[in-house]
Amino acid sequence: MDITGRSTSDVDVVVWEDDFLTAPSLDGLLHRLSLTEADEQFFFREAEFDAAYRQVVIELSNLDHGSSARRTLLEDLKAEIWVGHDHIGERDAGAAQDSVRRLQELLRASKR
Repeated sequence: MDITGRSTSDVDVVVWEDDFLTAPSLDGLLHRLSLTEADEQFFFREAEFDAAYRQVVIELSNLDHGSSARRTLLEDLKAEIWVGHDHIGERDAGAAQDSVRRLQELLRASKR
């Protein structure tokens, strides 16, 4: 399902990613956040953070009990996604970008 706004530019659509936690996906989200200004654009970014959150929750639910390092990483990612989501709710795209950068750092540190 496409959800679009006033144009077909990436900033005016919800971009659905198969895996929001890849470098290209996070780079794209950072770019869209840098352009996000209008209320509906914040709504679109919120949907993207929601999708990323669901992806992490699903992966957590599929982990076996022996994956403690992976579980810790996913819990950290989930918490940071929620922080970014809250910043979107506050209409603070810059702070949401900082959360995305922290996600990138967590993933780099884990060598995902």
